[in-house]
Amino acid sequence: MQNGKQYYVTEWIQGRRMTRSSEELAQLGSMLAKLHSVSRNLKLPPPPISIIRKLTKNFAAFRRRLKKVKKKPTNAGRWARSHGEACIELSRAGLQALRGPELRALLRKENRHPALVHGDVTIPNVLVANGRVYLIDWDLMGRGPAITTWSLRLPIRQASALQE
Repeated sequence: MQNGKQYYVTEWIQGRRMTRSSEELAQLGSMLAKLHSVSRNLKLPPPPISIIRKLTKNFAAFRRRLKKVKKKPTNAGRWARSHGEACIELSRAGLQALRGPELRALLRKENRHPALVHGDVTIPNVLVANGRVYLIDWDLMGRGPAITTWSLRLPIRQASALQE
């Protein structure tokens, strides 16, 4: 702990970025399932804010930042002008899906027995070394419904299809 902030240090992993191969995706899925399953036995308290409320706040913040970035003559500005609206539509669709009765019921059930969730499972945060998959960058780790890890899969696949 330094200046009231907690830090963690782990062993350096010399690896490469994960590909989207079936084998590596299966290893990642297995690792996440084990994390979620084991952590449920910890009897964690429910998260302080509902995941839908949290994602809605994040979406509003993203829209505000996107509006500012679009005005800049940078690579980020060009990307935002080119792909920003698609991201907004995908985010809306994801939030709408989470508000549906089936997923809401599942989220309520999972909230009663939350799991540890990484919070940022993206390709840049997964390394492969010696045939094993490692999840890095745990800054956004918290407790919550494990289903939210997988709720991002459809929008990510749709966004990839937009780029092709």
